[in-house]
Amino acid sequence: NYQLSDNKDFLLHASYVREGYKAYFAAGLNNLNSYENGGIVDGAVLNASNANTLTGIKDLPLNLTGLNKAKSILKNKNLLIVQRFTPGKKTVNQQDTSIVSGSKKPFRINGTFTHILTWESNKRTYTDLSPSSGFYDSVYINNTITHDSLYSGMLKNTIRFDVSTDETRKFRLGAGFGFRNEIATYSQIVPTHDTLLSDTTNWENSSNAILGKIYNNIGDNFMWMATGDFYITGYKVGDFDVNGDLIKTINWKKGASVLKVFGGISNTQPSIWYDRWGSNNFEWNNNFVKELRLKTGVSFSYPARRESVKFDFAVINNYVDFGLNGFPSQYNKGISIASLSAEKEFIFWKLHFANNMLIQKSSNTQIIDLPLLAVKSAAFIEHNFFFKITNGHLNTQFGAEVFYNSPYYGYAYMPATGRYFRQNTTLTGNYPYINVFLNLKLKRTRMVFMLDHVNSGLMGYKYALVPSYLMNIRMFKFGLAWTFYD
Repeated sequence: NYQLSDNKDFLLHASYVREGYKAYFAAGLNNLNSYENGGIVDGAVLNASNANTLTGIKDLPLNLTGLNKAKSILKNKNLLIVQRFTPGKKTVNQQDTSIVSGSKKPFRINGTFTHILTWESNKRTYTDLSPSSGFYDSVYINNTITHDSLYSGMLKNTIRFDVSTDETRKFRLGAGFGFRNEIATYSQIVPTHDTLLSDTTNWENSSNAILGKIYNNIGDNFMWMATGDFYITGYKVGDFDVNGDLIKTINWKKGASVLKVFGGISNTQPSIWYDRWGSNNFEWNNNFVKELRLKTGVSFSYPARRESVKFDFAVINNYVDFGLNGFPSQYNKGISIASLSAEKEFIFWKLHFANNMLIQKSSNTQIIDLPLLAVKSAAFIEHNFFFKITNGHLNTQFGAEVFYNSPYYGYAYMPATGRYFRQNTTLTGNYPYINVFLNLKLKRTRMVFMLDHVNSGLMGYKYALVPSYLMNIRMFKFGLAWTFYD
């Protein structure tokens, strides 16, 4: 009863396209309501005999109960408007397409002006009818009721100009530059450390950035690209984000494969909520320095063989997260992270084995702890039923999938802030989560039937990805998707 949630979304989008001018519009509303239970009181009760029943699992004692009626509400509004104008753009006429083979093509350069406007509004409220129940370490405003609220708004205007040479040529070069203005507004509660009163503060900041991009296509099988954002004034002055890619396409008898080498460097100001926060149970004021990240890697994908592999390596300096006490913290030394992921699907007649594997390691597990191994595997039979009477096809997939990750100290969750924070007392993982599914596809209609967590209660009860928060017990799920189009 205290783990319910509902998500209500609405999206409206439209586009207008004509010769030389294009416009796109999108607006959305997102509302997420979640009841907060604070997790189970003591994980040791899972080993007790009264927990080894379905009723016992449902009635485990919680940190936030019916007295608290704790609830989080997230509300988001967003707007996107994109306009693109290409002067002198003309449709290729018959005379252009009938140029004698071997004659020299005219050199052409295409330029496009783009304006992008984005606006986003986010509000979070947290309520608790019994803040002095003992779950929180501090109560700053009111001992009888909590009603926290935070607000952030962001308006971005981007103007850029992109130019490229004729796309029909083997050697193609393109570049672009632009300017972006950001205006951010914030609001939060300021605890006055009075038993009943609090204040509210509002502030705003702005930043200006220059944008750059350059790329080069050599034939159809090789390209390179570099992009960069540099903040020159305002709150984020000194921030930058530079990325580069080298992409090589290799053609084989079975199809094309893609080899990609990538890298980047960024220096960014942490989110403002790491620096300042006010609520009934949490308050902080920090002045964190910028976080520096260097990343590099290589990936290889071969769609025809249903396989891919990717290696990533990153170094992070001045890493910012939420520490062991649930408050923001910054580690002022370097941390390196390496990961290797691979995907492969084996097919024997109608039997499929789809496998995903991730191996990763952090140089400092006290600051960033990661599961060494994470695996997702599925085995299913795929068959297409043909009905001669109706000339119809019914595609079916029936099988099972398993999720597993090695044990590690997973992040804990604090309902009052809605943030995940480091902990070093409870290991999570080391539990296979198994589903059995049946997928059906008939023309434009898709159906799915799933027995979720089929091994619930059969392999112990310590199935938590987040400490104190158990994953769902066994349940039956079904879904229907019916697409309408001309």
